[in-house]
Parts: sequence; structure tokens; C-alpha cells
Amino acid sequence: MYNRKVYDPEFKLNVVKEYLNGDKSQAQICEEYSISPNMSFSWLKKYKESGYDDSVFNVKKGRPKSIISDYSKMRPQFKSNATEAYISSFTKK
Repeated sequence: MYNRKVYDPEFKLNVVKEYLNGDKSQAQICEEYSISPNMSFSWLKKYKESGYDDSVFNVKKGRPKSIISDYSKMRPQFKSNATEAYISSFTKK
């Protein structure tokens, strides 16, 4: 089974900034850090689209924990009502 490599936000930012510095080509940087050119290009694109925001790679994905923990603390009768209300919001026209 293939395990996907996860890179730290600092690593991504360092790779992008090293490329933007202009001392090395994209191919040299990719070879040095053992990453694919497609990966470095997507990081560069994301960085440029963010307006060169250094915190662009620090985004956490997924549902906020507060929603999950609040829902799990609800009494069963409220869970049922909340679920029904959620489902009915899609069926009403």
C-alpha cells in the first residue's frame, strides 16, 4: 500500500522561497529535496495566489473539533431533533 508523504508547512515555505530567491532552478531544488516538480509547482502557485502570505501552508483541514465535541455532548433527544431539522432543510422547497 502506498503511503502519502506529508510535508511540514515550514518545509514547503522554505522550498518555495528558495525557488523565488532565484539562485537555483526548480529542477535543482526538486532534486535536492527529493520532491516532484508538480508538487513544488503547486506549492508555488498556492503561495502566489495567497498574495505571498507566509502562513498559507499552516491551514488545518477537516471539521473543527468544537462541532464534533458539542454534538457528542448533546442528549439523544436533541440529537434526533437536530438531525431531523438538518435533513428537512434539504427537502423543503
